[in-house]
Amino acid sequence: MQLRDDAATTEIDPQSCGECPWHRGQWDGQFLSLDGASAADFTEDDIDEVLGYGDTGEGWDGESAGIVLLKDGRYVAWESNWGPTGSGFSCDAYGGEADIAFAQTAGRALEYLSEKSRELIKWA
Repeated sequence: MQLRDDAATTEIDPQSCGECPWHRGQWDGQFLSLDGASAADFTEDDIDEVLGYGDTGEGWDGESAGIVLLKDGRYVAWESNWGPTGSGFSCDAYGGEADIAFAQTAGRALEYLSEKSRELIKWA
């Protein structure tokens, strides 16, 4: 399973990712191990590379998804959404329930994402 186009050489800055696990506030989601990988929390400083990220852009409602490689070798995948009353990574009136999935391989992390989320992602 190929994650990116061989011609792709663009780096994605973690700060440019809007709706993502390292920008979360109060949150009620879960850390999921997909294949025995450690599901321990991480911060932006733990990211080795943003492999892909995408969102539907600014707006009242939206969706995002991404995959990162951590410095310890784990892959992290997520999909989230936001709206006028909440976000997947922030407990507003509704929200805060986006899960964060950890895997030992990029392919397994990608399999976790829905087809719709995979279509959003722009690969590095």
